[in-house]
Amino acid sequence: AGAMGNVLNLRHLARICDPRRDFYGIQARGLSSDAEPHRTLEAAAEAYLEEVRRVQPHGPYYLGGFCIGGVAALEMARRLQEAGEQVALLAMLDSHLPEVRGTLGVRDKAQIHIERFREDGPDYVREWMRQKYAWEVGRLRRQVGLAKDAAIDPAQYRSDLVHQAIMYARSLYQPRFYDGHIVLFRPPLAAKHHLGGGLVIDRDRSFLREDNGWRRMVRSLEIHELA
Repeated sequence: AGAMGNVLNLRHLARICDPRRDFYGIQARGLSSDAEPHRTLEAAAEAYLEEVRRVQPHGPYYLGGFCIGGVAALEMARRLQEAGEQVALLAMLDSHLPEVRGTLGVRDKAQIHIERFREDGPDYVREWMRQKYAWEVGRLRRQVGLAKDAAIDPAQYRSDLVHQAIMYARSLYQPRFYDGHIVLFRPPLAAKHHLGGGLVIDRDRSFLREDNGWRRMVRSLEIHELA
């Protein structure tokens, strides 16, 4: 699953795969129970492998993950390799290498604001101020403990709680070289702003890279761009 922990958003993928091959989804711990979510990607990978081995004790293994779930799948593949098992496929569905991507400088931010104002006019200023106000209000409410916790009832999906734990785990993760092959599936790069130093970002100010950052971290990489 991705950062929200719910694997059911991949059910369509399961339906279009070869029906002669079983397809298993691993949901994040704590999403639908009062169990504590994993706080590191390594711990998540180890727990997920325990589930996998109950179904299939030995390889070859076909693994995949969506978004941050692809990094957990990578850690699973690494552990399987160390145990002498074969990983026949490691597929990443628009997964990005977790890393410190840097921050935008004053000149970059000014360029973005100018370009967006030229495109949207005064509406851009109003929308920016609305979002800025909402963000500040939310930040202050969290600081004083007034933010609502949507994860009180353990009978309900606790997506926010799981998401917070996964983002915390992502911040701690130290990428290591993977001596294997990965297949990356990603959408077309929707470049919005071309900044100094060759930086490219999308409309949400996320940095864009053709390989999602993986090429230097794996033995071989195969990329499929899906429209």
